[in-house]
Amino acid sequence: MMTDLREHFSTLEDPRIDRNKRHELLDIVFAFICVYLRLFAFICVYLRLFAFICVYLRLFAFICG
Repeated sequence: MMTDLREHFSTLEDPRIDRNKRHELLDIVFAFICVYLRLFAFICVYLRLFAFICVYLRLFAFICG
């Protein structure tokens, strides 16, 4: 799978100056994708927790109110 991703992104041109390259462009792209997916997962968990709390508060208000 990693080779498929490398082939897919291999057409990207690296606009950086050669002397300033500490990491390969594809490594930076993959790190960004991983961070983006992790953030998306965190937001999904947060929204699910928020929905659970809202349902709990509605049920509490119904029972006590």
